[in-house]
Amino acid sequence: MATVVNRVDVAITGASGGIVRERVAFTQGNSAPLTQRASPASITRVQGVDLSVLEGPVSQLLGSLPLNDIVTAIPPLPVLNTTFASATVTFTGASYDTVNTTFRFVPLNGHLGVEITMPNLVITSDVSGAIFFAPYSETMPLTADPVVLSGELVLSCTPDGQPQIDVQNASTQLQNFSFTGTGILGGLSQIGIIEAAIQGAVELALTAALDLLPQALNPALATLPPLAVDLTPQGIPLSLEFPICGLGYDALGLSVLADFKVTPTGPATGPTLAGYLTLPPAGTPSFAATTPQLSANYDFAQGFTQDVFNQVLAAATEAGVLDLNPQVTGGLGMNAGALALALPGAGFDLLDPSLPVEMHGHPTTAATLVLTGGTNTVALSVGNYRIDLLADTGNGNLELLQLALDLEVALSLGIDPVTGNLSLVPGTPQVSASVLGAIAGQDPNGMIQAGLNPIVQALIAQISGPLANLPLGSILGGGVLAEISVDAAVPGTLVIYVDLP
Repeated sequence: MATVVNRVDVAITGASGGIVRERVAFTQGNSAPLTQRASPASITRVQGVDLSVLEGPVSQLLGSLPLNDIVTAIPPLPVLNTTFASATVTFTGASYDTVNTTFRFVPLNGHLGVEITMPNLVITSDVSGAIFFAPYSETMPLTADPVVLSGELVLSCTPDGQPQIDVQNASTQLQNFSFTGTGILGGLSQIGIIEAAIQGAVELALTAALDLLPQALNPALATLPPLAVDLTPQGIPLSLEFPICGLGYDALGLSVLADFKVTPTGPATGPTLAGYLTLPPAGTPSFAATTPQLSANYDFAQGFTQDVFNQVLAAATEAGVLDLNPQVTGGLGMNAGALALALPGAGFDLLDPSLPVEMHGHPTTAATLVLTGGTNTVALSVGNYRIDLLADTGNGNLELLQLALDLEVALSLGIDPVTGNLSLVPGTPQVSASVLGAIAGQDPNGMIQAGLNPIVQALIAQISGPLANLPLGSILGGGVLAEISVDAAVPGTLVIYVDLP
């Protein structure tokens, strides 16, 4: 199990022989402030997505593309300027086959590519200049069949989390391009130079037409509310937001990437943290035709990076969600008699066996979670969690025992079939306990480790609670869980695979 939480134990012995102990825990790794978005944080995958339903309407819209305005807006083009010959081209009109123009989505470099095919392009132009100092002017048509425009639609996020689309690697091909001079230019040896210059200018102007796509799509994206999940009804005062920040497309399906940000919805009652442990994934998971471990068929997948879980744990720590109190631990039924058996040497045998004992706990640092590649397990680490065992003596609470706990435990992940939430089943925890305070005259250090299991189990349940309340069951959408695992090739992202009916 990867250790990211380290500790230092300090024991000071006074002149009278009394011992004062303290524990300091620190998290090893990079941190990011809680106000900073994790990016990218989640990936949504749809296999076998059919985008053809969108291609037809877009093709119809392209029938009204203002091509004539685009071409005639090209400034007069001086394509030849020598001592004895000059030529300037002015484009006067353009037309194409609007009925048979087609639009397609295609995979391009892992992005959502677009391809526009426009048959029978005809552009009219006036060419004027002088040959051997004699002026001339004539009308010359140019044709191409077809014209193919292509580019990549790249989705990204603005600094405030607003999705926007840009076009990258745009290009235009004028196939079967022809520019024929019928007058004096027809016999000019420089006709090839003129033709190449005209072709380049037209391709550049048409390529710029692809910028019309972001102009049409971005206003619509601005109206989309970010995907948000409010955990307040589950008793966790946090709101989770997933603003869309990326798009991928390949032969097997479509992927949508999103950032992540957690926002408190209530007052902070826990410790103030410097940030959360950030462990960006090594890359974006690749999606094959079947799941990576079980080779099962699936139609839909949802992935979350470990930064999502660590940001939730850090925010839950500041919000006081990970504190233990008698309402949480009351079911343990603790009293001095039971604790005398469980924690020998702590002095509970000196008390009335029926004396009720309350347990309180609070974190001093954020718990951390590290995904394990090629498995469905995660490593949960907790450092310097403080436990106080208190008794009500009638004159106020008496502190009987104060502990500092470090633990590491592997959690097996799944989806709870009843609640639909994330299921986390703990393995055998590794625990280190230090006694910071005890009943006068007692020093149970090293004697109580075996009796801490009920406390440790309550602590694991409390810390994993915010993660277990993530409503992932909606991801199933009536389908069957095919696999939940971490990609071994790109560790750092937990992916839930679903086989839809």
